[in-house]
Amino acid sequence: MWRNSLLAKTGMVLGIFMLLSIPISMIKGQIFQRSSLKSQVADEIAESYSRSQTITGPFIYIPYQERHWSRVWNKELKKYEQKASRTDRRLILTPDQLSIDSTVDTQMRYRGIYGAPVFTSQNHFDGAIVIPKSLPIQGNDIIVGQAYMVVAISDMRGIGEVPAIQTGERNEQMKLGGDLPGLDEHSMYLPLGNARDLLGKNIPFTFTLSIKGSQRLGFIPAAGDFSLRMQSAWGHPRFNGLMLPSTHDINDQGFSAVWQTNHLASAAAINCIEKNISCLDSSKAMNVDFIEPITGYSSVERTVKYSHLFVLIIFSAFLLFEVLKKLRIHALQYTLVGLAQAMFFLLVLALSEHLQFSVAYAIAAVSCIALIGTYLRHVLQSAYASLLFSAALALVYGFLYMTLLSEDHAFLMGSLLLFVVLSTIMLTTRHIDWYAYSERILPNSASVSTQPASTHKEES
Repeated sequence: MWRNSLLAKTGMVLGIFMLLSIPISMIKGQIFQRSSLKSQVADEIAESYSRSQTITGPFIYIPYQERHWSRVWNKELKKYEQKASRTDRRLILTPDQLSIDSTVDTQMRYRGIYGAPVFTSQNHFDGAIVIPKSLPIQGNDIIVGQAYMVVAISDMRGIGEVPAIQTGERNEQMKLGGDLPGLDEHSMYLPLGNARDLLGKNIPFTFTLSIKGSQRLGFIPAAGDFSLRMQSAWGHPRFNGLMLPSTHDINDQGFSAVWQTNHLASAAAINCIEKNISCLDSSKAMNVDFIEPITGYSSVERTVKYSHLFVLIIFSAFLLFEVLKKLRIHALQYTLVGLAQAMFFLLVLALSEHLQFSVAYAIAAVSCIALIGTYLRHVLQSAYASLLFSAALALVYGFLYMTLLSEDHAFLMGSLLLFVVLSTIMLTTRHIDWYAYSERILPNSASVSTQPASTHKEES
């Protein structure tokens, strides 16, 4: 009696639904593991090629010493003497105007089935730095040294050739900054001469920097009037950092973007350089991330988030067929169809490592729809019902794919799907007398159980 009741059947279906959470959780674990492996390979590619690049400068660096005098007691001479001490300081002068034109060529580098985007960029710098007539240095006893034009780069391995800077009539190659006090291995510099000889002068500069890197390219806008123009054939950029571009255009042929700032907007970047001469903080830069299209593990992960909803819809439809068509579907049949649904997500994960996500999704969906439809032909004892069920399943798969494409409206579309499913169930079962349905089952089961007893009495 209990075994044939509707309440027991519903409890059994919910139990199977909970058990199917185990393989679905295992698939989620595989997604995390494979995604972590892909990130590890991307880091290895960046380590061997060149990491994300952030470029600061050019700017003028003037080291100076401030001398202090103090009275010190001389024990031998038994009198006070004047003793000098020196403190090393620096002065940073940023360009009044800086314009950068960047052209970026991108490609994918692979290790096995995993890859990461890398780039080579040609960056043309053009600007000018005005040296004030008097240096903004406080102190009475100041020793000013050489002035240097400095450019800082986050990963110096990406430089193919050390650039030559043209400053007026001079055209000289820069030097690596590791051998100059106050600079580190991330810097390049060009000596400009004694700082006092440059007072009141306007120093124009122009040079081209060729640099390679991976995943991200950024420029710190350390200038009063800063402009950056970037173009690339990569069609999937992501802009972030200190400021977003003023204008940008993204299409199938690539993207182009323009940034414009003034001294007020650049204050944070300039302050960063004054505190740390090799400021390479990407949060102070105008960055472009060269990301892969909406494929791979992120899309698979979003797909699996709907796995329980899929299984719930299938099981609800099965239960409706049992009620409306007076069929009996075994618990094992529920389980096999649920496992077929879980196999869909595993297929999407495996195929997306070798094919585009859209192709992988289509192959997995068609395969599972064909498998479930063929199986249900015998379970439901009707080719028409099986075809109708397969068509509904195809609509659900198609709706999920559209939801994945519309990331900004995913929550809305998922809510609409739930509403449609609930409405369908309610409207389909609105004329069913559930008490009568249960009573129709229970007498049959009772008659089956009492028949052997009555037969035994007649024989006796």
